Amino acid sequence: MTRAVRLEEIEEFSPVGRLSRQAITENPIVLQGIRRLREGEEIEPFLRAILPDPTHTPHNSTEIADILTTHVTYGERPRLGAFVNKGRATATVTSRVVSHQVSRLRRVPGIDLMVLLAVGDIRDDIVADLTQAATDAGSDYLIIDSVDVARLFISHQKVCPRDGTPFADGKCLQCGTTADRPVELVYKVHEDLVYDIKTEQDCSVALAKRYAANVLTDPHYSRAAIKEVIKEATWKLRGSDFYRNEITKSYFGSQEADAVKLFVYLGLRDEQQNNWICRTQWNRPGLRRGTGWAPLGGTEWVGEIEIDWQPRERYEARHQLFEHGTKGEWGDKIDRVLPQMDALFDEAQSLFATYELGRLDRQALHQSMTELESRALRLSRDAGNQKVPPLECEDADSAFQSLATLLHNIFVPFASWGKGPWNQDQKEALARRYMGYYMEQRPLVQYELRKVR
Repeated sequence: MTRAVRLEEIEEFSPVGRLSRQAITENPIVLQGIRRLREGEEIEPFLRAILPDPTHTPHNSTEIADILTTHVTYGERPRLGAFVNKGRATATVTSRVVSHQVSRLRRVPGIDLMVLLAVGDIRDDIVADLTQAATDAGSDYLIIDSVDVARLFISHQKVCPRDGTPFADGKCLQCGTTADRPVELVYKVHEDLVYDIKTEQDCSVALAKRYAANVLTDPHYSRAAIKEVIKEATWKLRGSDFYRNEITKSYFGSQEADAVKLFVYLGLRDEQQNNWICRTQWNRPGLRRGTGWAPLGGTEWVGEIEIDWQPRERYEARHQLFEHGTKGEWGDKIDRVLPQMDALFDEAQSLFATYELGRLDRQALHQSMTELESRALRLSRDAGNQKVPPLECEDADSAFQSLATLLHNIFVPFASWGKGPWNQDQKEALARRYMGYYMEQRPLVQYELRKVR
């Protein structure tokens, strides 16, 4: 069923959600700049960079759409989208001017989304034509007017948020604003960004005032919002007056910093495990080589700030590795594994008791202990195969993990995979020693479990 799609629904465009239409309509200077954007030189390259889709479409008689791409995602799946773009050359977008391009979109088999993007005034007749074309093709449609163009390009750092002028080499040629400078218009419409600068360090050297810091921010922020956090935190540290000693303070005084390095984390646990979502460095242009922060080999620049993003799948894997489980999950594991551990320990004790009574020969004892080692190893792994326990369960879990290790150590001297330097008497002595350790540790586990439960 045909429906109108909102700009925020497109995953590739999602950062626009932090910038309201009202923030643009209340700033006519920005709209004036947006209305001057050129289709081929600015609008289309910006869109292709955002999607991203570097394929260039030749603008000739064979052209079906300005951009025809599968790099449009909404409703949790990729879509085939066709864009008709109109820049400053089309001040008023009417059916007479654009209907032939809209009609061509019907020729695209399997089209999911028809998009009309224009920086000029969009009239009702072309809106009706687009809606009808989408209905005929069984596709959705999206209309991006000048206000939404501004939201899209500002949120993706393509144009200056002060006057709508395209950035060139990370800088607005009109007002001089750099892409890495935080601007209130963009991200403070709804709320201030939430972040905390931790472990700020003065790393200054003789020729450069340098800072490094960890930054904790909201794990729900999009990449665009994190970049704004980076800009704000870098800007704040550039003006820092913190020094590691009086000598450094007297040398640099109130001078602005020359270099800033950040490690950005999405939570305290990530910081503890050094699992940053990105790291950044900024060096003052013209700073003597070797005195600032070394290049990171990052994949993205925001103005003068280099950003090295950790691959999302690697970040998620490490984050899940240290993810806290619930108390219920932890308790279920204890209830499942601990009785099996005690049962296996009882078997070992029974084997040695029978052996000492002369009812079991040495070879049979050793063979039985070898067979039981694999069970002990599996239980030791089961004991540790879980998410990080809740904070209130950490002491109890530590005692439990220690107990599981002691249990396995009872059988290790007899393991089929081991080639330890022990003779038969030493193997038996080691097993008895660890059985004694197990019996000493077991009441401590019970004590810790009672405290938790």
